[in-house]
Amino acid sequence: MKQKLFLPIVIAIIFSFVFVAGKYLATAIPPATMSFIRYGMASILFFPFLVKYRSRIKNISKKDWIFIFAAAVMGVVLYHIFFYWALHFTSATNVSLIHAANPLIVLVLSWLFLKQRASKRVVIGFFIAVFGIILIVSEGSLSQLLMFRLNRGELLMLIATTSWAIYTILLKQIDQKKVSSILLTALVSIIGWIILIPFAFHEVDVTFFSSISLQSWLALLYMGIGSSGVGYFLYAKSTRDIGPSITSLMVYSLDPAFVAIVEWLWLGASIGWIQVGGFLCICFGLIVALFKKQ
Repeated sequence: MKQKLFLPIVIAIIFSFVFVAGKYLATAIPPATMSFIRYGMASILFFPFLVKYRSRIKNISKKDWIFIFAAAVMGVVLYHIFFYWALHFTSATNVSLIHAANPLIVLVLSWLFLKQRASKRVVIGFFIAVFGIILIVSEGSLSQLLMFRLNRGELLMLIATTSWAIYTILLKQIDQKKVSSILLTALVSIIGWIILIPFAFHEVDVTFFSSISLQSWLALLYMGIGSSGVGYFLYAKSTRDIGPSITSLMVYSLDPAFVAIVEWLWLGASIGWIQVGGFLCICFGLIVALFKKQ
């Protein structure tokens, strides 16, 4: 179990690069188009696995197909469209704050629909981690938090976060014996990409793709192969191995800290004592939530 807990840490690092790349591309590429290009790359990566496991696809039950289709809609289509759309209307601080609420939404949904109860230790650890996240995104300024208003951007991000939480729950409902993590990720990615086609071509014409810069293509390549490919596969595996609540808690508690580090390395953003203190709170919260007293 303890070895599996390293998996969400790797996922958080992968997703942190995507957050910065998404912010960089948000004003240059429309939301559905960005998701379409990203998952087109991921679909190319995963198509050989559909061929390899084509015999297993025939054995997937109707119930699992419904969950797979729903996961593609929630985790690929709705989440990414609303996430990139939100970046046009609100600051990265507000987006990060709402994004970090994902574990709480997963806990609530797990309690409502899966009848899973989180222990007191997990709840206490979660709120300690959330406090650390608030320190990071607010830079320790109470006035900045008091200025928070739920406008169009925050509403869009709240929809995106809820969509991802539902996606996380759906992954756990699919039969692991019949649908492996790699096959599940391949099916979700390709189905989601197909659904995105009409949305993308409604936004732009075909000539738009020739105007994308080399730097943007490289950022999209990482988002497609690194995040939508490797990242989604590891997330699906972690969700199944250690559960949606713990996976979501670790990934989205650590992600803001790694985003700050990536911004410092890539964009030259500074990291102060507030960010360090917030990161330590996140780590302590994870220790409280995940490790039982020996």
